[in-house]
Amino acid sequence: MQRWIFTIFLIAVCVLNPDAIRSQLATDEMQVREVFEKFERGINEQNPAVGTELAAKDCPKFIKFYNLTLMVHKRLNKPFAPEVERVQLLKDGRAKAKVILTQVKNLKVFTLKKEDGAWKISGMTDLHIPLYGAPRGSYSEILELDQKERGQQTLEMQIANWARMYHRLKKTSGEQAAQALFLDGEQFAYFMDSWLPFVDGAAQFAMFYAIQHHNLFSSDIKLPIATSAKAEIELKPMPELEIIRLADYEPKFTKAEFISLFAAIMTDRANRCGVKCEIQFESLADCVIKVTQ
Repeated sequence: MQRWIFTIFLIAVCVLNPDAIRSQLATDEMQVREVFEKFERGINEQNPAVGTELAAKDCPKFIKFYNLTLMVHKRLNKPFAPEVERVQLLKDGRAKAKVILTQVKNLKVFTLKKEDGAWKISGMTDLHIPLYGAPRGSYSEILELDQKERGQQTLEMQIANWARMYHRLKKTSGEQAAQALFLDGEQFAYFMDSWLPFVDGAAQFAMFYAIQHHNLFSSDIKLPIATSAKAEIELKPMPELEIIRLADYEPKFTKAEFISLFAAIMTDRANRCGVKCEIQFESLADCVIKVTQ
């Protein structure tokens, strides 16, 4: 009862005293900026404990990012000077901070929330759509993303949905059943033959995959060779693996889970299309697919 009375009292104070709201917002913004001042000092003083201090309980990703930044700046022997360009306090109690981390304009958006009265970093991502509120005029101006952004957004959402369905089925029915859900070789063969009717063999398979992947996801995919006898597909890097590496949502694929699933999908497609494919993963995220008749 006392808690409700105190809450009502606070609301009344804010309604009757808008200056109190403005003062609290200014204090919160200052405290958010102080988080990044601590971030800066921690890196420049080579203090590994600061990453854990600044991270929310549900954000181990930031600790990994902090430790990586610590290592990079130690090797470069250059000062770390993040620039907080914008802080926005959200109605749900969180805050967003737009921060430039390096001289080459490595821009990140950090999400912060309060834990035990202190602002903590609870998420981080790139800035894909630079809008800071709803437009006052026509909405048509905000609907069109450039091709690269459209492709990345489409692929990120697909990978997230795949991971959700995969882990749900894997938990109840096992890995084999989870992979079987995504096998689409019959449909792939049908559309390949419909869309590329005058190409055959390995070239037809490789070209259809590359055309589809590039136009759906704006990937930088290459075909060094494409004949009816053999073809080669290069994804350097493979955008799916880049997305998985940077993802901070749950559930998400491990690299090994996705590689195994991708191999099962491509093998099923190749079998249905009358070709063979050999998949090679190189370095951190490069993929080469060799197709033979």
